[in-house]
Amino acid sequence: MQKLKKVLTAFLSALVIVSASFAVASCELLPNGNPEHVHNFGEWTVTTPPTCTEDGEETRVCKNDSTHKETRPVDALEHDWGNWEEIT
Repeated sequence: MQKLKKVLTAFLSALVIVSASFAVASCELLPNGNPEHVHNFGEWTVTTPPTCTEDGEETRVCKNDSTHKETRPVDALEHDWGNWEEIT
C-alpha cells in the first residue's frame, strides 16, 4: 500500500508539472509580471469581398480567445471587361 501511495504521489506531481508547463506555454509575462495571452490565429477568411472599385477585408480569429481578431484589407479587383461585343 505504501508503494502505491508513492507511485500515485509521483504520478500526480508529474501531472501538475505537465499542466503547469502547458499553462506557461499559452501565456507570456509582460514586463509588469502580468500574463499576456499568446494568440493562435486561424486561417484568414474574406469577411467583405472586394469589388472592382472597393477594397475588401479578411479576418482571422484567435483559437484561444474568439474575441481576439485581426483584419487586413484585400485589394480591389481590376475591371473585368469580358468579351467586347460590337453592336451595329
